[in-house]
Amino acid sequence: MHLRRGSRALACVLAWAVSLTVMVTFAPFGAPVRGASSGPAGGVNVEPSMRPWRYVGASPQSWWCQQPNCSPDFANPIATATQEMKQAQTLGAQNVRLEIPWPLIETSSGVYDWSRADAIFQAASQVGITIEPILMWTPQWAGGGALLTDPPSASAMQSFAQAFAQRYDPVIKRGVEVWNEEDGGKYFTGSASTYVSDILDPAYAGIKSVDSGIPVILGGTGSDQSGSYLQSVISAGGHFDIAAFHNYVGNPLGEASTYSSVLSGAGRSGTPIWLGEYGEESATSGTSGQVTLITQVLGQSSSIAMAQWYNLRDTDAWGCCPPTDVLGATWGLLTSGFGHKGNPDPFTTMQGYLSGRSAPPPPGWTAPPSTSPPTPAPTRAGTGPPATAAGKTPTPSPRPGASPSPPGPSLTPTPAPTDPPSLPAISNSTTGFTGKKAGGSPWGLIAATAAAIVLLGGGGALWLAPGLRRRLFSLRLRR
Repeated sequence: MHLRRGSRALACVLAWAVSLTVMVTFAPFGAPVRGASSGPAGGVNVEPSMRPWRYVGASPQSWWCQQPNCSPDFANPIATATQEMKQAQTLGAQNVRLEIPWPLIETSSGVYDWSRADAIFQAASQVGITIEPILMWTPQWAGGGALLTDPPSASAMQSFAQAFAQRYDPVIKRGVEVWNEEDGGKYFTGSASTYVSDILDPAYAGIKSVDSGIPVILGGTGSDQSGSYLQSVISAGGHFDIAAFHNYVGNPLGEASTYSSVLSGAGRSGTPIWLGEYGEESATSGTSGQVTLITQVLGQSSSIAMAQWYNLRDTDAWGCCPPTDVLGATWGLLTSGFGHKGNPDPFTTMQGYLSGRSAPPPPGWTAPPSTSPPTPAPTRAGTGPPATAAGKTPTPSPRPGASPSPPGPSLTPTPAPTDPPSLPAISNSTTGFTGKKAGGSPWGLIAATAAAIVLLGGGGALWLAPGLRRRLFSLRLRR
């Protein structure tokens, strides 16, 4: 009787040891946990600031809209922007990628209206989220043409970048991006060499003249899977500290590998690579498609150091004026009303990967006095083609052939450093993340495995030695 009880007890111990061994061994292959994997840091995009082919002014559904030309959800633009910042912080996003519309700030040469930008950066400071600014759109007074996409004068670009850096240093110390999808005709009509001479290098010189520690980010390319545009920028002598690209064709890791090869071939293997935009529409592939893409990008190591999802919540394309909802879209991690989308939930999935990877909050910031009286933002209707519902992808159409603009004034930008500036919590090798990899610590795995071996070995020896087993049980009876 006692032996049978002892045998049952021993069997329970052995079963527990086997279960422990299985759990420890296969834990790394379970569902994502907070801070799991060694993938890139993450951020999000928010609404575009301007879309001049629809309206030459602030987009009605954006942080920059001006009443009465705002969509219903932006009746109070800063309140909605703050709500989005808080959601980004809850997500674990390291930054929020935001277009800075040059024409709405420098309304004429040397005349600045910083009021909305100040309110945005003040709110970000209070929430504790980092804004990654994108300097873009050429004012008409600087040569931007009817749709604000022609190259600016290099001197005007340098002056604006310098003024922007002076005002918002130190809260932009993690990077300033220079333009958006400049390899396509919707955002810029010039060539790669013109982008370098009239936009990138002047902005680099202006920013570095204020603070050499601010990383300058190459404008994220919209369609450069071959890496040829990046190669053209490098060949033209472009100055940048971080390379960026966008990918909506389903293979962002492959394009990142191509960018890594191009940079290595140019002797710039240490340059970080950022995926500035990637995404799926839930209306097209369901939330399962969004979750699959998030897992592909954030769930494994790659040459991508930062991946920024497009976009935080579902927002549409708007015309004006009056504000008109032109084209619906479902790129968001959340619904337009800030709700979760269901099961599987893309917001929660991304949150699980990003928790523990976020950088420290930006330093506090208070707006300095304005250097010039504010000028109202333009509210005239655009002169470009009417809004249409064609094309649901945010990537631009192929760039039409365009002749390079005459080069701007001679510049002497700060020489590109041999190694990019130190970027805490950005480079894959120096992220400073505190999150654990899936499956726990390797020392925990070793300890648990050793304990299981001891239990199995001791239990086996006891089972195989009947005399010893009987003696042990007889000792127990005597007690």
